[in-house]
Amino acid sequence: RSLQMLNDASSLNCDPTMLWTAERAKTLLFSIPIVAIISSGLIVRKEEMSTFEPYMADGKIDFAALMASNAIKLGVVAERSYGELIDHTLQGVNENALIAHYGNDATGSLLQMERLGRLQAFISFWPEARYQAMQQGISPDELSFLPIQGNPAYQFIYISCSHTPEGEQAIAKINQQMRELRESSLMDFYAQWLDPSQRASYLEDVKA
Repeated sequence: RSLQMLNDASSLNCDPTMLWTAERAKTLLFSIPIVAIISSGLIVRKEEMSTFEPYMADGKIDFAALMASNAIKLGVVAERSYGELIDHTLQGVNENALIAHYGNDATGSLLQMERLGRLQAFISFWPEARYQAMQQGISPDELSFLPIQGNPAYQFIYISCSHTPEGEQAIAKINQQMRELRESSLMDFYAQWLDPSQRASYLEDVKA
């Protein structure tokens, strides 16, 4: 839905939380990087961890090997980019092993499907999954976040706008504001949404 609106050249539309990809950059305008966020990973229920342990090493999961095993059904948000490594792996996955969800509350719906046993994991940002869990009365302590082997620890998000003259003007103004905001407040604001155990190391890394 967001990409459809951004690619509509008849009006100005912007998305404040877009990952940059070479494909998207062909048709959309992107701001400067606005904040580094912890990369997506697998959200699993702790009671299901035995399914994933054979694919774990040093606290990270071999995502390609897991999906090649056909051991699980995986939930994804339709048309979302998760970064180069994850996107590339998903392209080769048996479509019967994927459950793609559309809609504004896709992550919340995937969380419910996981709880009901219809899927065993879904890909998400950890703060997003924690927030959705709390909204639904699910304790985040019931969930585990599994980082993916080979994936960068952090990804930059951008503001993206329609590729129009109005979009170019908007991006110029956004860049001007972001140069100040990303240093003064955005990193601290994002850190508030992290698991408390992650906050100090995140701030230390991004401010280094």
